[in-house]
Amino acid sequence: MIAAVVLAALVTGAPVADEKTTAGQLAGFCDSLDGASLARCSAFIMPAVEQVKDPGPGTGVPKLCVPPWTTFHQLRAMFIIYVASHPDRARSQAVIVTLEMLADNFLCPVN
Repeated sequence: MIAAVVLAALVTGAPVADEKTTAGQLAGFCDSLDGASLARCSAFIMPAVEQVKDPGPGTGVPKLCVPPWTTFHQLRAMFIIYVASHPDRARSQAVIVTLEMLADNFLCPVN
């Protein structure tokens, strides 16, 4: 499921802030208190959230259920924890790991 979300999002044009930034680098930006670093963190995480909340018809991107009250600071903390918990992903593209983190945490309930 996670691989499908990531692949579909990449193929259908999920926002890519910077394909060269690794998940480890992004976790560093997200863990910073510097305004420029936090802005860079937000530039990855928030567009990815919007993509998975409303992927649009025919995109092939599964919709994830991110609660509307989820804040950037909560997502940022989740990303930092996710990368720390998956050190093997630290050198992977940040955009891919961001989508993996979202898919791991916000699968919609099956009715």
